[in-house]
Amino acid sequence: MAGKDSKQIEIAIAEIAADLEITDEGEFEEYLEVKVERKIDRSFNLMQPLLIDQILMAIGFNEQTRPKETPALAIRIIKRDVEGPHHKIAWDITGEYWDKINFHKKSTQKDIAFTDP
Repeated sequence: MAGKDSKQIEIAIAEIAADLEITDEGEFEEYLEVKVERKIDRSFNLMQPLLIDQILMAIGFNEQTRPKETPALAIRIIKRDVEGPHHKIAWDITGEYWDKINFHKKSTQKDIAFTDP
């Protein structure tokens, strides 16, 4: 439950608990694994740092990874470099990690949520 006044939330929970068996699952952020920040304009910023960290670890992106300083041009289609050197670390993006990537994609990027993996 969420609300402006914690006392009202406690009263509502007590009323529900009188008739139903309920459990306290902790704070909103802990339960959903979503970090919530309230912005000055009264809107909210939702982040999933734990999920993002798990995805980066799964694909071998860590402190030893050296990303390019200049990103690729958005207007240029990037193709596989079949003649370049092989990766030193194999990427095994299967099972639970692929599920996490898909979950993150569908919950944050609605415009690509229905594209093929």
